[in-house]
Order: sequence, then structure tokens, then C-alpha cells
Amino acid sequence: MPRIPDAVNVASLDTHCLIVTVPNHGPADVSSSLPRPAAAAVLRQIADQLEGAPCPTARATGRPCPVHDAPTAPRPRGLDALLAAVGDQLPQDDPDRAARGLADMTTPADRHPADGEQPRPHPNPFALDPEQVARAQQQLGEAFTAFGRKLRTAIEQAAATMQQADDDPRPRIEVDLEEPAEPEPVDTPPAVPTVVECAHGYGLLRDSCPGCDHEGETPHEADPVTIRPEWAKRNMRRCRRCTLRPSHPIHRAERTA
Repeated sequence: MPRIPDAVNVASLDTHCLIVTVPNHGPADVSSSLPRPAAAAVLRQIADQLEGAPCPTARATGRPCPVHDAPTAPRPRGLDALLAAVGDQLPQDDPDRAARGLADMTTPADRHPADGEQPRPHPNPFALDPEQVARAQQQLGEAFTAFGRKLRTAIEQAAATMQQADDDPRPRIEVDLEEPAEPEPVDTPPAVPTVVECAHGYGLLRDSCPGCDHEGETPHEADPVTIRPEWAKRNMRRCRRCTLRPSHPIHRAERTA
């Protein structure tokens, strides 16, 4: 009579992306909602894991994988003995109390004393040895005493030096500590004008002047003036008759003539 299973698990592609069924007799059946290359890659990875094949990193590099193929480090010598010694020092709690949880477990310092036994006081990690305290106080007192002697010696030497300076018969050099005289005012050059009229009554380098345009084509004598227009960052030297520089050839032609 065949065995009837107690329960049967049902899987579908609605909840799984890859289902592999292998009956006791007959071929295996593979159902997947993944693309065929992706399903084949997953099955290949499963087969490599079962066969103990190298991981993708080892296959790609041709060398052992530093993670999966790394040799297992040997246990340090004496580790087992150390663990056994530590285990012997651990408290042997009641198994029933340990089964009830960590809240009922105790440590040797928290155990209740037996009848007639005085409870042991907890050690204070901040307690100091009285001898150490006395030795520290003595060293501190000696340090303060030495510092006081040095300070007193320095004060006495400074006082003696000041007294010697007062008793010195040599003439002293007196320094006049009067307030320095105010510096004499320096003549500042006049400010360069920003607006200058040309020889024809228009704003130089500002307005369009027909007279300046005509003079700019006729040789004439330069009438230089310094101006700094509002749009300029430095002073400019221009002729009031043609707005050109005084070094322009049209002025040299007039001088040579």
C-alpha cells in the first residue's frame, strides 16, 4: 500500500518565478516565468553549488576566489584550554532557573548568602589605598613647597634689582613720552572732472558733436584736457576740439605745417 503524505505543498508561478519538480521516477519538470537564459543561469548556479564547482569570480579570473576558496585558519594553540578554563569559572546556575530566562539567572557577586553567612560587600573600583593617598599628599606638598621657595626667591631678586636701580648715582636717560605731533596735511591733487564741455559746447566723450566730427578730419592744434568719464576706470587725456588723444597724427600734422 503506498504511503499517503500528511501534507502537500502547492506552488504556482504566481508566487514563485522558478519551480523544479523531481519525481521518484521519470524526468524532472521545470516551470519558470523568467526568460530562458535567466532560468538557465539560475539552474547552472544551483548545479555548481551542488557539485562544489568554483564560484563565478574564480571562473572569471582563473584563480582561487579569496572568499569562497580561502583556506580555513587553524585554531590558535591553547584556545581550547583557555575556553575550558573560562567555562570552569562561570557560575553553575540551576538548570531550571536558567530555563526560565536570563532574569532569574545570577552571578557569583549577586548570590544570596546562605543562612548565617554575612553578605560580601561589593568591591569599589574607585577605592584608593590609604598608603597611596598619603604618599600622593606628601609628594604634592613637597611640590608646592618647592614652588613657593622658587617664587619667593624670584620676588626677592626683582625687589633687589629695583632697589639697586634706585640707588644708582649714574644719570638716567629720560624719555619724553609726549603725544606725537599731528602729521602736516598733504596737498591732495584736485579731483579730475567727470564732465567737460568740448570746444563746441557739447559734453566731451558723452554727447555726439558735429563740430568734433569735423575737427577730427581736419589738422589742427591740440587743446588737451584731462577727464574721467563716469563709465571709465582711469583718467583720460583728450583734445577738446576733436575728442582725440593729443598724440594723434592729426595734431602732429598741424605742428609740422
